[in-house]
Amino acid sequence: HNYRVAVEISGPLDENHYVVDFIAVRDALKHIVDELDHRMLLPTEHPLITVTADEESVEAVFRDRRWVFPREDCILLPIPNTTTELLAQTIGKRLLERLKTQPVELKLSVDENYGQWGTWHYTANGNVTARKKVCPIQDRADSAGLRHHLSAGQFSGSMPANHHH
Repeated sequence: HNYRVAVEISGPLDENHYVVDFIAVRDALKHIVDELDHRMLLPTEHPLITVTADEESVEAVFRDRRWVFPREDCILLPIPNTTTELLAQTIGKRLLERLKTQPVELKLSVDENYGQWGTWHYTANGNVTARKKVCPIQDRADSAGLRHHLSAGQFSGSMPANHHH
């Protein structure tokens, strides 16, 4: 799959009149996405897929089917499935860990097919939700235009990343 990632961060303005340092968020998100880029993403908590790894290889077994991958090509994720919602949650939590200040609200979205977004929504008061957004194919241009427009005002940008799972 080819994924795109977008983040929207809300909070009070700091002493420099920023909600968040764009460059710090961009760099942190790029670091996280680069670790996942061009890797086989495997869920280690899937109820029907058994994933085992050693230093050289990773084996995935589903019923009577078996796949073996080079270890360096795989990322093992402690999630039950590699849905966009769970990938957004995984990336969002990692981004929160890397930020110097905790935002009031963070929405991290992963798009796997130009308009099929899974979103993880975190708020500082502890509320966490997930959401799925599906845009019809004809809305691709409108969707891209909206993301571009928001990037100027709210820090919501896209980072292309090619991921395979």
